[in-house]
Amino acid sequence: MQDDNEQKKKPKYSALSNALYVLGEIFKTKKSLFFLLAAASLCDSGSALIAVYLPKAAVDVVQVAAAGRAVIWLICLLAALTVVNSVSSMTRRHLQDGAYYDLRMMYLRRIVAKSMSQSYSRLESEEGQNAYWKARDVVLNGDLVGMVQHIVTITANFLNFAAFSFIISRLNPLIVLFLIALSLVTFIFMKRGSRVWESVRDERAKVRKQQFILAEDGADARKGKDIRLYGMKELFTEKIRGLADKDRRIYNKQRSGYIEEHYVTIALNFLRDAVAYVYLIYRAADGSMAAGDFVLYFGAIAAFSSWMGGLTWQIDVIRRNYYDICYFRDFLEYEDPEVEDPEHIEAVGCPEIEFKDVSFSYDGKRDVLTGFNLRIRPGEHIALIGVNGAGKSTIVKLLCGFYAPSSGSVRIGGAEASKVPEEERMKYISAVFQDMCILPHTVAENISMREAGKTDMSRAEKSLNKADIAKLIPSLSAAMTKSVSNDGIELSGGESQKLMMARAIYKNAPILILDEPTAALDPIAESETYRRFHELAEGKSALYISHRLAGTRFCDRIVFMDGGRAAEVGTHEELIALGGGYANMFRLQSHYYKEGGEAE
Repeated sequence: MQDDNEQKKKPKYSALSNALYVLGEIFKTKKSLFFLLAAASLCDSGSALIAVYLPKAAVDVVQVAAAGRAVIWLICLLAALTVVNSVSSMTRRHLQDGAYYDLRMMYLRRIVAKSMSQSYSRLESEEGQNAYWKARDVVLNGDLVGMVQHIVTITANFLNFAAFSFIISRLNPLIVLFLIALSLVTFIFMKRGSRVWESVRDERAKVRKQQFILAEDGADARKGKDIRLYGMKELFTEKIRGLADKDRRIYNKQRSGYIEEHYVTIALNFLRDAVAYVYLIYRAADGSMAAGDFVLYFGAIAAFSSWMGGLTWQIDVIRRNYYDICYFRDFLEYEDPEVEDPEHIEAVGCPEIEFKDVSFSYDGKRDVLTGFNLRIRPGEHIALIGVNGAGKSTIVKLLCGFYAPSSGSVRIGGAEASKVPEEERMKYISAVFQDMCILPHTVAENISMREAGKTDMSRAEKSLNKADIAKLIPSLSAAMTKSVSNDGIELSGGESQKLMMARAIYKNAPILILDEPTAALDPIAESETYRRFHELAEGKSALYISHRLAGTRFCDRIVFMDGGRAAEVGTHEELIALGGGYANMFRLQSHYYKEGGEAE
C-alpha cells in the first residue's frame, strides 16, 4: 500500500490530460483506429437519437389522415437506423477482432523499448522495476486499452446528452435542470466509492505481481526439476491459493465502497424518473400535448436518464483508471538526467583504464567498494579475484558506465566512463557475463546481435570456431541460419557460454571483460577456456572476474578483492610468495585444476 507521502502526492496528469493523451497517441500512431473510434461514437449517438424519433413517426402515421409525408419520414428513419446499426456493427467487430489487440501490443512494445533505452541503474533499481511492472500490468491486465472503449462510449453519451437536453428543453427547461442535478448527486457518491477503490490499488497490484511471478516460475522448465525433485508442487499451489484469497479480500474491500453508491443511485434514479414522468403524464392529460409528442418526450426522458447515468458512470470509470494511465505515462515519459559536459574517449586501439579512489553504494548506506584503486595499461590482462560479494561485478558495472561511482572516478582513455555517451562507450567494450542473454533467433544473429541481413556470416563462423564451439554444433553452416530453441538447436550451459564468447569475439572491441562466464564449466574445462581466451585477447585489454582461480596464471597481474578494496596486487608468483588471502584461496582450490583431482 502507498505510504502517506505517496498518497498525498498529486499526480502531474489530470484525467482530461490522460484522455487527450490516449487519443493523441492513437491519432499519431494509428490514424485508422482513431477514425474508427469516431465512427463508432457517431453511430452509437445517431442510433439512439433515431430510436427516440421512430415511435413518434409511427404514431403520426396512425393518427394523421393524410399520412403520406409521415410515412416517408418513417421510412427514412427506418432506413437510417438500418444503415447506422450496420456501420456500428462492422466498426465494433473490427475494433474487437483486431484493432484493440494491435493497440495493446503496440503499447507493450513501447514499454519494452523504453526499458531497454533507460539507464541501467534505473532498470536495476527497485524504483525502476516497480515502474516497469506497473506499466506492464496496466497494458496486459489493466484498463489502458479499455480506456479507449470508455472514450468512445463517453463521447456517444455526451452527444446524446446534448441532443436529448435540447429535445426535453422544448418541453420544459426546468426538467432538464432537475435531471442534471440528480445525476450530479449520483456522481458525487460514485466519487466516494472510487476513493475506496483507489486506496488499495497498489496493494492489489503487488499481490497480482506475486501471482504472475509464481505462475511463470511454476511453468518454467528450468525450475521444473527442482519443483519435482523436492516436491514443491504443494508449496507453489498453496502460495498461489493464498495470494488468490488475499487478492479476493482486497477486491471485496474495493467493492464495499460501491454498496452505498449502488443504493443511493437506485433511489435517485427512481425519484428522477418519477418526477419527470408525472409531469409528462400531466401535460398529456390536460390536452396540451399530442400523442406523437408524448411518445417522443417519454422516450427522450427515458433515454436521457440512461445516457446521463452512462455519462456519469463512464466519467467515474475513467477516474478509476486515472492512475493506470499515470503509471503508463510516468514510465514512458521518464527521462534520465542529461549528462552534463559529456566526455569522449580519445584513444587509438586499447585505451588506458583507471579506477581512482572509487567508492560505491547501491542503497546509499553500505559501500560495496571503498577507496578502490587500479590502473590497467593498454593491452594488459588483469584478473579480479575474490569471494562472492567482494565487489567484482560492481567494478564491471562501473567500467561499463552503467553506474557512476559515489566518489572517485572511473576513466577510460582519460574520459569519465559514466559521462561518455552510451553508444560511443559500448564500442570499446565486449563482455561475457554469467547471466546469459540467448534470444530465440538464429545462431548467427545471436552472435552478431544484428538482423540476418546485417550479419557478416563469414565473420560469425570464424567467431564460433575461435570460441571452440563448432564441434558442439553439427553441420555448422546449416546451424548458423537455424533458430536457437525453435529449430532444434538446443545448447547446454557450457555451449551457451561459448556462444556468448563467440559474440564477444565477433564484436572485436579493444576491452574484453569476462564476468564469471565459466560457472557452468567443470574446473578443467574452465582452465582450458581461460587459456584459450587469453590467446584470443592478445592485443586487447582484458579483465577476468572470478571467485575461482582458473585464469589467474595467464594474467599480467592479479587483484585480490577483500572488503571492497584491492587488498593484494601482483603476479601469481608474487601473491603466492606473499602468503596472504590469494595464496590461501589458491591452495584451497588448486586440486580442482589437476586432471583426476577430487574434492576433499
